[in-house]
Amino acid sequence: MCTYNGARYLEAQLLSLRAQAGVEEILAVDDASTDDTVAILHQHSLVDPRVRIVCNRTRLGVTRNFDKAVRLAKGRWIALADQDDVWMPHKIARMRKAWDGRSVVMHHASLKFRGTVPRSVPARAGLSRKFAGHDVRRLCYRNSVVGHTTLLRADVARALTPFPVDVPSDWWIGAGGALQGGVQYLDEYLVHYRIHETNAYHPAGSRLKRLREEYELRLRLLEALLRARSLGRSQRRFVEGYRDLLVQAGTTGGFPWRLAGFYLRHANVFFGQTGREIDVFTAWRKSAAAAMAAWWSAGVGAAVRTKTREFTAVERPVKVA
Repeated sequence: MCTYNGARYLEAQLLSLRAQAGVEEILAVDDASTDDTVAILHQHSLVDPRVRIVCNRTRLGVTRNFDKAVRLAKGRWIALADQDDVWMPHKIARMRKAWDGRSVVMHHASLKFRGTVPRSVPARAGLSRKFAGHDVRRLCYRNSVVGHTTLLRADVARALTPFPVDVPSDWWIGAGGALQGGVQYLDEYLVHYRIHETNAYHPAGSRLKRLREEYELRLRLLEALLRARSLGRSQRRFVEGYRDLLVQAGTTGGFPWRLAGFYLRHANVFFGQTGREIDVFTAWRKSAAAAMAAWWSAGVGAAVRTKTREFTAVERPVKVA
């Protein structure tokens, strides 16, 4: 668990972590907190020897602190925890029992809540679009592996470091798990995911701004994947082709039909569910929408934003009193 100024909710999370059976250590790497976070950690370490605390003298930032925590962890498996969530008492036991014996990354569903922790949860999440398996292509468009739900083999976690600073760590873990041995999804709620005013559950900004951010994230993930030695030859061709089409989407001078065709040819990979094919109408609709979003993000939107800035800076009429 990486901590930073998390005193407000940390107590509940630490109690839930200490309630887990079969846990060798509870490692907290604090990134130079200025509130009572470290004091709370020390209080728990006095009554539970599994709690080990490492404090950074200066801030490393989220990604570098996470790298450090992965390298310091002692166990054969590493479960990632956020400082403000609450684990269900049987989380680790359920994941241990459900492991298929082959996958190197496991993840599950998390139940979002505000205020008081729910007393009960549904038996199944029913989130059929969550990623599982080895096909890393399914993660090139959208990520469905959430970091605070993951349990991964320690050697795999270390092989994925240093984590790319410009790619979300959970997305990188999902992609790396697919390449290193496979990802398993457990369709159960095992973490209470706290939503509050200071976390980043809802992305800020307009829909168009979010489209631009998603476009740039895809490009950064694809570039990071192309640097991965474990990427197979056919996977590399797919990733390179997709990367090139995304880049070209803003330079075609018109709608990016080649990108739309690529989305359509691989519609089940990009938009489908594992083991299920999507219908033709859905494939066309989603492919066109995805290409349109890339077109706006890479070209049309950039041109409009540039023109808007020019108007604002140069052409806006001066109001005379």
